[in-house]
Amino acid sequence: MDFVAGSHKNPILRIPIPIPKTTFRRIGMAIRYLTPNARQLVAERDHAMPARGSGTSGNFILVEAPARLFVSEALALYERIRSDQAKALAQGASSAVPLYQTAG
Repeated sequence: MDFVAGSHKNPILRIPIPIPKTTFRRIGMAIRYLTPNARQLVAERDHAMPARGSGTSGNFILVEAPARLFVSEALALYERIRSDQAKALAQGASSAVPLYQTAG
């Protein structure tokens, strides 16, 4: 078992296990809970979905879960959030950083 601290400042626990070969794509997801008093110091704005409570600190743009999947409003919000995240992650870079590729 290896303990690896990445440059993203979140500890990662890496356990080598055999992964069966498959033709299916895998999806990874990370959920991070934090106090509403936390502030984003890098980005111009940041989005959050409250897990509970009201989140009235004003440090995040609060978003609700979409009423239905893949509706135009939800997809537009997704693109705005992704754009804001890309700006934050690429802040300080000396050239363009293509973090997200468009399908096509």
